[in-house]
Amino acid sequence: MIKTSQDAIKNTQTDNIVDFIDAVYMVNIRSWSYGDAPGELSKKLNIAPKEKIYLPDGGQSPQMLVNRAAKAIANGEHRCILITGGEAAYSIAKSFNGTRPEHWPKRRSPKYINGKKWNLSEIDKKYGLFYPSLTYAIIETALRASSGRSIEEHRKYMGKLFEHFSKIAAKNPYAWIQKSYTPDEITIPSAENRNVNYPYTKRMCANF
Repeated sequence: MIKTSQDAIKNTQTDNIVDFIDAVYMVNIRSWSYGDAPGELSKKLNIAPKEKIYLPDGGQSPQMLVNRAAKAIANGEHRCILITGGEAAYSIAKSFNGTRPEHWPKRRSPKYINGKKWNLSEIDKKYGLFYPSLTYAIIETALRASSGRSIEEHRKYMGKLFEHFSKIAAKNPYAWIQKSYTPDEITIPSAENRNVNYPYTKRMCANF
C-alpha cells in the first residue's frame, strides 16, 4: 500500500499534494491485522490526517469510501483524501504457510472500525450466503430466468462477456492470468476448469 499510494500521489503530477491530504480512508485488511493500519501508512507517507477511517471488509467497502470521500470534500470537511487498501492472502498462503515473517509486526486487533459489520441471518450463515460465488450464482440464475434465456443461451451469453474480459487480461502485464480463452473454455467445466457453483466455473470466478 505504501508503494501504490506513492504511485497514486506521483500520478497527480502535483508536487505538494501530500500537504493537502487530511484524511486517509482504508478498506479492512483481511490477510493481516494491524492496530492502526491507516495511521501506520500515514507515518510512512509523512501524512498527518485529521481523520482516519477503517471500514469493515466487504465487496461494497471501496465504493462506500469513494462515496464518503466525495461527500466530505463537497461539504468542505476535507481538502484531499487518500483511499487505499490491499491484501497479501496469496503471499501468506504460498510463501509463509500462515506463519509470520520476522520482519512483519504481530497481529493486533484494529483499534477502531468505522462502520457496522455484516448483519448475517441464521439462514445466511447456514447456507454460506456471505460467499460471493454462492450469492452471485443465485442472482445469476434469477437474471437468466427474468431474461427469458434458456440455460444454453445464457451460457453462451456469459461466455461472450467473459471472453471480452479474457482478451483484455491477456494484454495486461499485471493480470493474474495472461491468456485469452474462448467462450466455451470459460463456461464449460473441464479438468482444468472445475464447476464452482452453477452456472459459474473456476474461470468465471476470482482466482487468488
